[in-house]
Order: sequence, then structure tokens, then C-alpha cells
Amino acid sequence: MTRRSTLRVRVFQGFAVLALALVAALRGVLWMVGTRIADQGVEAGFTLAAQLGTATILLLCFAVWLYFDERIAKPLERQSDTAGPHDPAPVFGPEEMAQQDTRRMARAMALLDSDKSQLARLIAEMPSAKLVVNAGDQIVLYDNLAADLLAKSGAPRLGAKLSDYFNARTLAGARAKMQRTGLEVQFTTEAGGEGDPLNARMRPLEDGNALVILDKTEGRTPPEHPGPLVYDFALLSSQNGHLVEETPLSALTYVILSTETTGLLPHRDDLLQIGAVRMVGANILRRETLDLRIAPASGDDTERPEDGQMGPRDACAQLHDFASGAVIVAHNAPLRMAFLRHQANVSWENPQIDLVLLSALLFGDRADHSLRGMAARTGVGTSQGLARGGLAQAKLAAEVMQRMMPMLAARELDSLSRLKDTLNRHADSLESLH
Repeated sequence: MTRRSTLRVRVFQGFAVLALALVAALRGVLWMVGTRIADQGVEAGFTLAAQLGTATILLLCFAVWLYFDERIAKPLERQSDTAGPHDPAPVFGPEEMAQQDTRRMARAMALLDSDKSQLARLIAEMPSAKLVVNAGDQIVLYDNLAADLLAKSGAPRLGAKLSDYFNARTLAGARAKMQRTGLEVQFTTEAGGEGDPLNARMRPLEDGNALVILDKTEGRTPPEHPGPLVYDFALLSSQNGHLVEETPLSALTYVILSTETTGLLPHRDDLLQIGAVRMVGANILRRETLDLRIAPASGDDTERPEDGQMGPRDACAQLHDFASGAVIVAHNAPLRMAFLRHQANVSWENPQIDLVLLSALLFGDRADHSLRGMAARTGVGTSQGLARGGLAQAKLAAEVMQRMMPMLAARELDSLSRLKDTLNRHADSLESLH
């Protein structure tokens, strides 16, 4: 602002000096002309006036130009040469500026996703199985090789204790030594009940977290096409004392459940299939699935289940472990949970969300609340909508739940307690939908 004011003052001063000089020159010329007229006549006086006036005007204009050139034009030119040529900045309205911000953000996100994918591919190509656990020994990250080893003791799942898959005493000893020395610890452990020895290393990370590397043993070959990394870095800062009810929906772990039965009466009909897939927030963990085929109950104790089938009690126990610490989400959840409670003497204390109630809350009582109707309404592909079977239906329900998450956020239903309170207030009017 000061610089602009100084420039304007200089311009004013230049023209003020020019005006005063012209007035003074005019007075001088008139005096000289008057003297010439008195001595030589009128014609000689006007001739002198024309000559002196022209010369005076040209001289004063040259002086003013020289002043502006030296004091204003040349300094501005030197400054422009130093700064470099610049095009005039275009003037954008709020809408154009918002579009530019959106495009810049999209480019930044695309670059970040590309870097993340490249890093994941590089890690997946390493020959050893890798896991990251937090200070509570919960699994935060695992790769495809680690998933194969975890699967020997149960379905791989984020947030599970590493001791659920490997010898707890060996792991505790390795962690204690690592914390005491602050150095990497080598130890030997076993995966599942096979007794295969694994050379393992536990390396300390920040805040009590640790990297666990399971070296490839003899006879074990890495997969030809390494799978993706599975991770949830929010677990690095998880606190065991934090109430699930007050946890944001975007930070919760969900198990999306589907079952196939011979009927609708839990006390009379049988479970045939259980399918489940885990989610963290709106991220579907497609590597963490459960697909169980169950032998129907029979009065003949000598009849053996078909290959790949298991008893209902074993299946429910396996699902119970798979859903540990997660919120259960299912289409018509009360009916499916009634079958699970009847089939096995297992306590189901997991919070539950019924997709039928959720759909009625978001889309109104009169909408089609079948799973296929929800899939069509939320934009899930037709091929997904025609899926059959326990796991296929669970994946379809997970896609639907994933698309409902932003809708819940838009309604400010950002915690499990707030969502459950809202659903309970609608329960009476939605009772006929079950």
C-alpha cells in the first residue's frame, strides 16, 4: 500500500511541476513579447511568441519525460526483469476455485494411492511372512504369506491376538526380551497344530508396536501371485478401555454375516451354511472370510457328514472366534442370531445391527427391504445382487453396508450408541418388517 502511494505522489509531483513551469514560461514569454511589440511592432512580437512558446513547451515535456523515465519507468523495468515474466493471474469465481481444489485433491489422492499400491507390492514380493502387532499383541497388518500361516489355526483377522495362532508362552518371552533389550529377538515357534517349526524374528517399533517376521522354512514356496496387504493402522493407537458403544462407526470392526437354513423356525429347522466377511469402517477385508458348510441334523448317529461339512456346534464356535470383538451385521439379524443361539451353547455378546432396520431408517418403511432390493437401491452391481450361498450373500451384504456408511455419516449417526438409539426409536413401527 505504501509503495503504491509513493508512486502516485511521484506522478502528481511530476505533473504539478510541469504545470507550474508552463505557467511561469507563459508569463515570461508574454513579458518578452510585450517588449518586442513596443520596439518593433505587433508582427515581430507574435513571431517571437510562437518561437519561444514552442521551444519552451518542447523543453519542458522533454524534462518531464526524462524524470519519469529515470525515476519510475527504469526502476519498474529492472524489477520486472528480476522477477521474471508473469502472465496476469486469471480471476476465478468460488465455483471455479472449488473445482480447481477438487482436481488438485483428486490428483494428490491418486498419487498417494499409487505410492501405497507400489509399496504394498514391494512388501508382498519379499520372501518372508510379515506381521505388525500393537502393544497389546493385536494383529495390525499381515501379508499373504502370513495369512496362510495364520489360517492353520483359524481364519486370519485384524485385531486378533497373535497368541490365538502361535504359542502364547513363546511370544510372551520374545516380547519381554525385546522390551528389555530394545533389540530384535530371534525365536522359534509353531503355526497351528502341525508342529512345523518357524524361525521368527520380533523387531521393536515405536510405542510398543512390533514387526514379526516369519522366515520361510524348507519345503515352503511363496505363492506365484502374492496377495494384497491387509492392515488397519488405527489399531496401533487402540485402547482396550475405550467403550465400543462410543467408538466412531468408521473405526469399528464389523462381521457381515449370512446363513442358509432349511426353514424359518430355529427350534425345528437346521443351519446349512454360514458365510461371513470382516470390515473395518467402510473397508471390506476380502481376505478375511468364513465359508462353512454344515451337515444337517440327523437321527442316525452312524451317518457321517459329507466332505467339507462340519457339525453345527463346531461351525458356531468357529464363527464365534471369527467375530470376536466385532459388531455383527446381518440382514434380518434377530432370526439369524436365533439360529446360532439354538444350535450351540455359545454366548453372543457382540453388538448387532440389522440391515432391515437400517434400510427402513434410511429409505423409509415402504421401500423394498430385501437384500436384493437394498443392493439395487445402493448401486451394487447386478451380478452381486444375484449371488447365492452363505459367503456370497455375506459379501453382498457387506457391499450394501459399505454404501450405507456415508448415508449414516450424513445423518450424524457417527457412533454405535447413537445409531442403536435411533434404530430403537423406530423399532415399533418397523416390527412388521421382520
